Amino acid sequence: MVDFAAMPSSIVHAVTLMRHSESRSGAVRSVGASVCREVGGTLAITYSIEGDLARLRVPPLRPPCIAHELWQHTCCECFIALNDGPDYHEFNLAPSGEWAAYAFAKYREGAPLADEALNPRIAVRSAAERLELDEVWD
Repeated sequence: MVDFAAMPSSIVHAVTLMRHSESRSGAVRSVGASVCREVGGTLAITYSIEGDLARLRVPPLRPPCIAHELWQHTCCECFIALNDGPDYHEFNLAPSGEWAAYAFAKYREGAPLADEALNPRIAVRSAAERLELDEVWD
């Protein structure tokens, strides 16, 4: 587990998220995320999903690796852009430990960042009705 409280941060932002509009599951009550950009450039994100976890498609834990089509089961996404330009990066994370990263020049025009060196540190915690995923990108 990553101890975010012990990390010196320069920028912290927390938001409540919405489920994808095509999601048919009423099992999720809330989704939240907090993002912390460290002084040295490290990006730390924590996602929190609350609801009836037994009704979610949560993939089993696997060795961390690059994977695609993570949207077919429970996964979290983060989109990051500099300023107001059209280019952005997308980071996907699944509770299985699988992940993906993409670079886009503009909306949906880009390619995967298939670089094992990106390898995020992932931690997953689960309780009766709460699933938390921590990811740290150096």
